Amino acid sequence: MSAFSLNHFKHIECGSGGMILTDDDALRYRAALFVDKCYQREEGVRDPFFLAPNYQMTELQAAVALAQLERLPEIVQRRNRLGSRLDQALAEIPGVSGQRVRPGDTHTYFYLFRLDLEKLGATAGQFSEALSAEGIPNKAHLITGGMPVYRYRIFQQRSAFPSSTYPFGDRTYPAGLCPVADEAFERWITMDLFEHWSESDVDEIAHGIAKVAWHLARRRAAAPV
Repeated sequence: MSAFSLNHFKHIECGSGGMILTDDDALRYRAALFVDKCYQREEGVRDPFFLAPNYQMTELQAAVALAQLERLPEIVQRRNRLGSRLDQALAEIPGVSGQRVRPGDTHTYFYLFRLDLEKLGATAGQFSEALSAEGIPNKAHLITGGMPVYRYRIFQQRSAFPSSTYPFGDRTYPAGLCPVADEAFERWITMDLFEHWSESDVDEIAHGIAKVAWHLARRRAAAPV
């Protein structure tokens, strides 16, 4: 069983919603119940036997998503080629590094790159602002909405349900609990990467990243000790 989100920056999208794929009919049936309040519509019965949300997407959205599935191999191939091109360019820029792709693996290219903050003498936010000034859409800390996930209020206040700490119990999430996530959060920049971009678009983006990195590193080297 696998699940896919279909919001606007994914490989295929239909406004919102998602897809579940399985070759197991029992799992398909269970998933159909889960996304539809556990109403047994195939039997014409409304007698829920487990708690389930209402996660239905419209038939129009589903039709759009299914139509795009035919283009998915082409989209994946194109994004992979552009992402690999950008990876190669970033490998030549001091203070910047892309995500590592292990031999035999294929990157989906939701694009992120990592900053050497000590070499650049700037925060991810400052680097992001400079990139935006170069006309390159990007975000620092985009994926987690401004903080590592474990620092969200739902964990800090254990507030999944009103007047209850369920399912957290006595578990707490103090600052520093996830040092690897904290460190990564401070260093990553997120960018879009779309299949309709050209190779020259990618080259211009790489040039803009190099320009910002070079400027910040030069300023860092010139700063008094």
